[in-house]
Amino acid sequence: MSGETVEDNRWRSADHAADWLARQDQSQSQSDQGERFRLLARLLPFEQQADLTFADVGAGHGTLAEVLLDAFPNARSVCLDVNPTMIAAGQERLARFGDRARYVQADLEAQEWPEDAPGPFDAVVSSRAIHHVGDEQKRRVFGWIFEHLRPGGWLLNSDYVRAPTEHLSEMYARLANDGHGGPSGPPADHHQGHHSHTSPLLGQLTLLEAAGFVDVDCFWKHLASAIYGGRRP
Repeated sequence: MSGETVEDNRWRSADHAADWLARQDQSQSQSDQGERFRLLARLLPFEQQADLTFADVGAGHGTLAEVLLDAFPNARSVCLDVNPTMIAAGQERLARFGDRARYVQADLEAQEWPEDAPGPFDAVVSSRAIHHVGDEQKRRVFGWIFEHLRPGGWLLNSDYVRAPTEHLSEMYARLANDGHGGPSGPPADHHQGHHSHTSPLLGQLTLLEAAGFVDVDCFWKHLASAIYGGRRP
């Protein structure tokens, strides 16, 4: 797709995916990630035993889907990802859930939602994936998600957001570099850099409202990491 950068194309690379997966077990941020994922699960306003179907956009190796499938033992997940190496790792991670979890190969840069994931879904979730596409594609992705949610269904996205001013961007970078950013953030400098597709939070909330979502809000934020979303009425 036109407009892609080298940064975008890394996520289609088997070598990059294998290297990224190898580093995850050594990452200090994994406990913080688990805490964020458990918060995201608690934000979903469903009974624990509810019969739910959710989609995980840019699911990677299934870490968020795993938390939700444990939190909602009658839920089923459709995990969307572009990279076969990530998909294979995710299938291994989620194998204990049997037919409650399945993967669909899908590209966030595509022009339409994948036919193999028709929904409708009670929830669509995502973690650190949607920031890889530009604002116009974000608008398209949010529209697809809205169309594939049941009435009353929720979108929750845990992702990087761009600082709204250069001064704040420099502040986030300083905190990242001195190691005092605190739990769950801030992200590495390149997520604030001009080559990245991260967008300011307010603009993304506006995109959600334009797509038709209500109850749109940021439910958690720490510097340049946020959980935000909304509900289909």
